[in-house]
Amino acid sequence: MIDICVNWFKSSFNKDREDVLQRALDSGIQRLFITGSDLQSSVDCSKLAEQSPNTFSATAGVHPHHASEWNPQTRLAIEKLLRKPQTLAVGECGLDFNRNFSTPEDQRLCFQEQVELAQETQLPLFMHQRDAHESLLEILAPKRQYITQGVVHCFTGTWPEARDYLDLDLHIGLTGWICDERRGHHMHEFISKIPLNRLMIETDAPYLVPRDMKPRPSRNEPAFLVHIATSLAKIYKIAPEALIEQVTQTTRDFYQLKS
Repeated sequence: MIDICVNWFKSSFNKDREDVLQRALDSGIQRLFITGSDLQSSVDCSKLAEQSPNTFSATAGVHPHHASEWNPQTRLAIEKLLRKPQTLAVGECGLDFNRNFSTPEDQRLCFQEQVELAQETQLPLFMHQRDAHESLLEILAPKRQYITQGVVHCFTGTWPEARDYLDLDLHIGLTGWICDERRGHHMHEFISKIPLNRLMIETDAPYLVPRDMKPRPSRNEPAFLVHIATSLAKIYKIAPEALIEQVTQTTRDFYQLKS
């Protein structure tokens, strides 16, 4: 399995990061994509992926929560990271009008410029969207033909929204949100309409603990990806091994991974 989103440098991993990694490897995780959400985390992810290229790959970008930090110097620094072989996507970037930790105007500018970087570098976009579907499409759709690939990670929306992304030839990332009876079970009605060659899986650890794990952990970690895969296999009505094989191949194709 490949976990396409781990927030590796969050403080909740500080005391046992090596143990978390070992549990991930023991559970069958082959590769972890460690996600840049601001300039410093993007630098940290790039360094670790350079040191351990057989286990980690990096993304580099600025999350919409940090969009107010975007400036010409940040763009230049992110671009340099994107030129490194261990950095395989632009992001996490996008729009989040739910919390608006940065203003919508700052978010739009930050996202637009990262879309430009994806065009210039020909790297995939790794995107975040909350309560901003139409605005994200307004920015992305005119540029889609110039972008190699794109994934809307941690998708939590509706079937019409998912269909919009599929119509743009984008991929969709699913997390333990689907295991949350309070807010994720509406997706069970349409998830199987997402072709497996457009689907990737992720933990978004340490966030989004699958709520139906028993006993329920206090923190999410990459080893729990197998639980998410098993839950998805039930929805698709196929064996977990078959789902894992297909989504792993989809991820390899998306990132052009050889190992």
